[in-house]
Amino acid sequence: MGIVRRIILRVIYFFLITTILSVVLFRFFPVPITPLMLIRLKEQSANNKSWKLKKDWVAKEEISDNLKLAVISSEDQNFFNHFGFDFDAIQ
Repeated sequence: MGIVRRIILRVIYFFLITTILSVVLFRFFPVPITPLMLIRLKEQSANNKSWKLKKDWVAKEEISDNLKLAVISSEDQNFFNHFGFDFDAIQ
């Protein structure tokens, strides 16, 4: 039983460490590819189109404040009115 427990703990540690490292890494560097990009590539191949992955990363300072607000509002319209948890919406 000790070997199984050690393996499980190592797997948990591995996932914790890789999660933290990826968050820190992608805080400073743009994400190279996302699951949505892969889905779009698959859709292109299903439609017999040529595979093309094009992305133009833009610094957040270059994005309109209205667009930033629209993205935040699409997720949580009360984002600026609470401290992380919208208890009214949770209830």
